[in-house]
Amino acid sequence: MQMAARIRRTMFTTLMCTSVTVMVVSPAALAQNRGNSGLPTGRGNPMAKLQQEITALTQQVAALQTQMTGVLALQQQVNTLSTQVTSLKTQIDALNSQMTALSTLSSQMASLKTQIGVLNSQMIALSTLSAQMASLKTQIDALNSQMATSGGLGVFDANGKKLGNVVGVQDSVPWVGLTAAGRQFVLQVSPDQLLTGGFLWYAGPNCSGAAYIAYFNAFTNGPDVLSVAAVQEPGGVVYAAAANAPLQSVSVESVLLHDGTCFDYGAAFSQNLVPATAVMTLDSNFKRPYSVH
Repeated sequence: MQMAARIRRTMFTTLMCTSVTVMVVSPAALAQNRGNSGLPTGRGNPMAKLQQEITALTQQVAALQTQMTGVLALQQQVNTLSTQVTSLKTQIDALNSQMTALSTLSSQMASLKTQIGVLNSQMIALSTLSAQMASLKTQIDALNSQMATSGGLGVFDANGKKLGNVVGVQDSVPWVGLTAAGRQFVLQVSPDQLLTGGFLWYAGPNCSGAAYIAYFNAFTNGPDVLSVAAVQEPGGVVYAAAANAPLQSVSVESVLLHDGTCFDYGAAFSQNLVPATAVMTLDSNFKRPYSVH
């Protein structure tokens, strides 16, 4: 751009000088001067030589004007190219920004991958810990069973879960002591069920309504210090009366036998019984058959 400015200044100076020269010495004036000067015409005349120089200079000025026009066109091209270069630089800067953002995203993805790997390791460790806890619980349960049986005979279900201790034996049939709903009672143990010598009586037909238990204490002919109990089959629902509950004369219509059969008398009649309520369901807590060891 500095070269173009110098060229424009040079052309302006040259044009001004030429214009002054042409104005001062025109061809007509030179011809007149030539005629009045008394100098010989032709090539030896200095005015003719000057005219030739002026003509050559005029041609140079015209050529210089043509070059100046080309320079101006070139300057426009340079300006256009400069604009394009600026636009390209802007695009390159935007691309660099995108590359930087992509690099940041790649770093974030790498960090996320690392975090996922750590989380997976923690999940594996948690699964291993859960398995270890389950194994420890099994060992503790087995140890508890061993400790429970170390003091004497116990009654256990099919899974080795202890029901209670053997508190007595009658005619080679063991009795197990149980506690449920705040009541302590004993039941006879057979492989398939727990039972008592008593029956469940019901106020209504088909073993419905209020439940009662019949019992007899051979020594006192009165209430017992333990709760008397009976088992309703199927399901092993245990009914127990309150300890020391006195006998009552009540109206009943049906009775449940040990095999789960309900016997309906068809009419109500009076019996000396004690009220009983359901205190536990054996089949919900234990699995048959039962064993003693």
